[in-house]
Amino acid sequence: MGFTRGVKNRSAIVIGAGVGGLSAAIYLARAGLKVRVYERAPRVGGKLREVDVDGKTFDAGPSVLTMKWVFDELFAGRFGEYVKLGTLEPLCRHFFPDGSVLDLFTDEERAADAIEKFSGAASARGYREYRKHAKKIFDVVREPFMENAIPHIVNFIHPRALTMLTQIDAMRTLHKALEEFFPDPRLRQLFGRYATYNGSSPYQAPATLSVIVHVENAFGIFTCEGGIYRLAEALERLARELGVEIITGAEVEEIVTETTRSTFSEESRAIGIRLRSGAVEKADAVLANCDVADVYERLLNHTKTGRKLARKYSDEERSLSAYVWLAVAEPPPFDILHHNVFFSTDYKHEFKQLFGDRTAPDDPTVYLNAQDRAGTPPSGPERMFFLSNAPALEQGGRSNIDWAHGQEVCRDRIVSVMARHGWQVKALKQKQITPLDLATQFPASRGSIYGLSLNAMTAAFKRPQNKIAGVRGLYLAGGSVHPGAGLPMVAMSARIASQLALTDLAG
Repeated sequence: MGFTRGVKNRSAIVIGAGVGGLSAAIYLARAGLKVRVYERAPRVGGKLREVDVDGKTFDAGPSVLTMKWVFDELFAGRFGEYVKLGTLEPLCRHFFPDGSVLDLFTDEERAADAIEKFSGAASARGYREYRKHAKKIFDVVREPFMENAIPHIVNFIHPRALTMLTQIDAMRTLHKALEEFFPDPRLRQLFGRYATYNGSSPYQAPATLSVIVHVENAFGIFTCEGGIYRLAEALERLARELGVEIITGAEVEEIVTETTRSTFSEESRAIGIRLRSGAVEKADAVLANCDVADVYERLLNHTKTGRKLARKYSDEERSLSAYVWLAVAEPPPFDILHHNVFFSTDYKHEFKQLFGDRTAPDDPTVYLNAQDRAGTPPSGPERMFFLSNAPALEQGGRSNIDWAHGQEVCRDRIVSVMARHGWQVKALKQKQITPLDLATQFPASRGSIYGLSLNAMTAAFKRPQNKIAGVRGLYLAGGSVHPGAGLPMVAMSARIASQLALTDLAG
C-alpha cells in the first residue's frame, strides 16, 4: 500500500475478525505494524460463517464472491494459493410465477440470446443497452467513490469522472430506470432484485444500484472449493503468517479513549480497548470491524461523540434482514443451479410489506443457494439454503413479527413458493435463522444485514465514514460503513480504513 514509512514499532488493535477486520489486519501488518485482533465468537469470519445442522455443515452467510481483483490485491497476487476458486456459468437460474425460467450468463452474447428466447428481441436490445448503462455508472463511481474515502457528497465532484448525480442515475429509482430498458415486467423484477444486495427496495433506491448488475454480470461469480467459509480461513491463515495475533472468544466492552479539552472544543483519541475481563489493551490505532451502531451505542457510549452519533444513527432507516431456512432435503423434480431465485407474484406489494408494513411478505421472493451444486451434487439429499427477505428489528428490539412463531410462518411460505413450481420440500434436517438471531449474534445491528438502507437518492452518502470525526486514532471497516456491503466491498472498506490509519500514523 506504500505507507510503511514512519510506522515502524507502531501497533494496532482490530475489533472483530470478520472479513473487514482480517483484511485490515493484513494490510496493517504488511505495512509493518504489530496487529492484534479480538473476536467475540469462537471462530473468525463474522457474518461469513458456517453452521452445523445435525452433522451437516452449511455456509450460513454471504454466498456470492465477485470482484476477484480485490482479493488478488489483498493476497498480493497469491489468492489462488490460499483458496481454490471455481467459476459459475450460468450465474443464476430465475423462476417466475407463470412457470417461465431464465438463466443469466456473464457472457453478454449468451445472456442476450437467452433473454431474446425468453422475452423477445426488444428485451434483448434493452439488456444490451442496460449493460452499457450500468458499466458507465461503474466507471464513474469506481475510483472516486468505491475505492476511496468520501466524507461528504460535495467531495464526490471528481475532475476526471465529472460525477454529477445525473451521471450515476441517482435522480430516479432503480425500478423507474428498468422501465426504460425492459418492456417485460419479469425482467424488471429480475434486475430490480439487485437492490436487495444492499438490503433496499428497487421502488425507492436510486438507479445507481445498477452498478451491482454490472459487477456481477460483467465480472462473474466465483465459488470456493469446500464452501465460501474457506475465504475466512484463508484470511486468517494469511494474517497469522504476517504475524497478526488473533484472539477469539474475547468480548470488547469499550474503546478506551483519552480526551483533550479546550475552551471551545473537546477531542477524544482512541488509545486501546477494554475487554469484558477488565483487561485494558493499548495501541496506536484502533480499527473496529463490527456494526457501526455497536461502535456508537456501546463501545463509544462513554464519549460525547459516540452518544451524539448514536442518536443520529438511530433515526436512519435500516436495511433488510432475512429469514434463513437451512434444510437437508431431496432435490426438486426440475433442474436447479448453485444460485436460484424464485420470484413472488406481486413484487411491489412484497416491498410494501417489508418497508411499509414492516412485516414478512405473504408471498416472498425466495433465494435458494443449493450448496452441493457448486460441484457435482450427491445422488441423494442435498444442502439447501433458503432465504426470504424480512424487516430489521425496530429500536429496542421491537418487531411487528413474533419470531417465536413467525419463523414457522416464513418457512411454510417458502414451502408454498416451492410447491407452486412442483417441489414438495420436506426437510430431513433443518435449522432456522431469524432477524432476532442475527440481532443477538451481531450486537446493535437490529438484525439488519447491510447497515443503513439505500432507499433515498443520496442515501449512499449517509453511509458512515471509515474515520470518525472527533475521535482520532479510530477507524471503521465492514459492510455497515463506506463503501458498503458485499464481500469485496467489505475488503475495500478495510483497505480504505487501513490507508487512513497508516497515513495518520506516518504523519
